[in-house]
Amino acid sequence: MSKQQPVFSDEDGELLVLRSQITSSATTCDSDVQTKNIKHTDNGTQMSLKNDVETQTETGDIDPKLYEVADEEVAEFLRNVYPAMSHQLQRNSVTHAFDDYTVQWEEERDSSCCLYTLNYRHGGGDEDQAAFVPMGLTWNSTGAILAVGYGRRDHKGWCSHSATVCCWNLFRRDFDVSKPTVVLECTGCLTSIAFHPDRPSLLAGATFNGEVYVWDISRSEDPVLYCSVTSELFHREAVHQTLWVPDPIDRTYHLATASVDGKLLFWPLDQRLDHITRGFLFSTSKGNVAGVTCVSFSCEDRSACVVGSEGGLLLKCFLPMETKHSKQDKADALLPNPTVFQFEPHLGPVQALEFSPFHRNVFLSCSTDGFVRLFHMFQTKSVMSWEPSEVGLSCAAWSRMRACVFAAGAADGSLYIYDLMQNRHMPVTTLYADNRSVSHLDQPGSMENLSTDSRRSITAVAFNPKQRDFMAAADASGRIRIIQLSYRLSNVQTDELPLLDAMVDEMSQEHLADVE
Repeated sequence: MSKQQPVFSDEDGELLVLRSQITSSATTCDSDVQTKNIKHTDNGTQMSLKNDVETQTETGDIDPKLYEVADEEVAEFLRNVYPAMSHQLQRNSVTHAFDDYTVQWEEERDSSCCLYTLNYRHGGGDEDQAAFVPMGLTWNSTGAILAVGYGRRDHKGWCSHSATVCCWNLFRRDFDVSKPTVVLECTGCLTSIAFHPDRPSLLAGATFNGEVYVWDISRSEDPVLYCSVTSELFHREAVHQTLWVPDPIDRTYHLATASVDGKLLFWPLDQRLDHITRGFLFSTSKGNVAGVTCVSFSCEDRSACVVGSEGGLLLKCFLPMETKHSKQDKADALLPNPTVFQFEPHLGPVQALEFSPFHRNVFLSCSTDGFVRLFHMFQTKSVMSWEPSEVGLSCAAWSRMRACVFAAGAADGSLYIYDLMQNRHMPVTTLYADNRSVSHLDQPGSMENLSTDSRRSITAVAFNPKQRDFMAAADASGRIRIIQLSYRLSNVQTDELPLLDAMVDEMSQEHLADVE
């Protein structure tokens, strides 16, 4: 097959024109939609109406004769009555007719009684309900709210329970003895709680595992402000004492906690419990760690304190105020032993320790050995001692209104109230577990042959700082009793503080004479 080469050439064709079909003007259409015409109306509003009216006024000129004073008549009256008035005023200035008279603004009560009985139902069965007991009581600074910290006492190791703090406002209209106003949850059983002295809603607490909490009960959501972390420096065992101590350097309150691991730690709130500013480790004369169960500071000298231990020791301590620590320091350098000397020890664990709110050198202690003892800071031996019950004592506290009044709770459910002005040797009133109140001034032999209940051991007692006739007492059955004290136990008596001073001095001199 032969191959032919293609031949190409140029051709001229006719011009092809394609006309546009688009019209020169757009097609429009008018139509109505479903709308209504907007109406406009003008009205005058907020216009004030004025009216002038005269009331209780008199027109006319004031007669000056209405305000003229007859000077001679007044002078004559004063000359007649002055001798008798002057003579009577002179007599009143030297009379002793009203020396022992005190104005009574309220009805006088002769006896103390249980006003309310609070009880909180925990989750779980009856066994769980019975296992949780009130471990601490504290009133807030206004005296209106009572906080109760719950925990268990049957631990055999690390605590894995979830406990609660219940707060009752006793003066709310919706107050209910079985429904707390506020309920706070925390990990671990509570062992101690304390309200801030100035801020009514700030509450601190500590647990069996050594954690420290600070709550703001006025916050309905997330009331936990701060919580301590796990550290070699911090507590590793149950914290039995929580209290607020004023710091003389920054003039704020620091949180102080004492534990059976022998540590006393001070927490500043501005550091959110991340580290401490001061810390101390208490030990015996043989160098063993003294498990701290309670601590109390003098009402005037905050560098002086007394510490009670599991072994019954009472240690006098002076804490340096200028020592400051950071969380980078090692534990052995942070925790010196501030013990100065030891007081006369108890024969059992010290359950409560508290300085008098009215006397800088007097403090009270109680123990499971059954004794309540009154000490002076400058003497190793107790000034006075009492044994109100054959069983051990579990708590004690001073009155916030009366310098000579204190209370002690026993393991048999009895609550003993002392008034040193009326009787130095025995309680003036005993409140038993069945809410009976017995005045021993009226019935001197009434302390004998009265039944008690060991299942209702008193676990905590607290006097109200504002409501002078209110006191709270908790027992192992879960009850929290609000006790209304008698008129005499709740109202300041004449020359009460000088009497306490004289009594302590007198007993101190007797002890010194016995030693010599």
